[in-house]
Amino acid sequence: MAEGLERMGRLYIPLPAEALGWARDRLAEDRRGRVLDHTALDGFVCGSKLTRAMIHMALVEDVPLVIPASALMIGWSRRGSSYEITALKTVLSLPVVEVEPLDETSAYHSARLPAIRDDHLTDFAIAHVVHVARVRGWRVLSTNAGDIRRMARDVGVDEGEG
Repeated sequence: MAEGLERMGRLYIPLPAEALGWARDRLAEDRRGRVLDHTALDGFVCGSKLTRAMIHMALVEDVPLVIPASALMIGWSRRGSSYEITALKTVLSLPVVEVEPLDETSAYHSARLPAIRDDHLTDFAIAHVVHVARVRGWRVLSTNAGDIRRMARDVGVDEGEG
């Protein structure tokens, strides 16, 4: 954990107490873990205080985080600068982070969600996030809860600012 905190500390200035309190309160309500969507990855890389606070507190409190591979693919596609690449690599290197593969079963169940729009590639990644959240019984960390709720009102969302 100490090594993970040190790596995160190199990326940004300390988080405000309000953001850490927000994350601590949400994790206290439900410590099972969080599924990160591509917007949470964007938020972390681009400086969202709430998203960074949630990932920071998950590391401190040893709460698992999972990133579905499809969300990670979108996250990587949006990274251009060396800082952004380093920030995303930092998240992936944290001991509480796991990448969930897109296998045959999860691809089938994700693609069967009725709200998927064929012309929106991010919908497939969001569907994978919803599927993983349902299977694990975890909440989603997102900076755009509307997309998650459009697909699945039964999945809880912690929404950080975008």
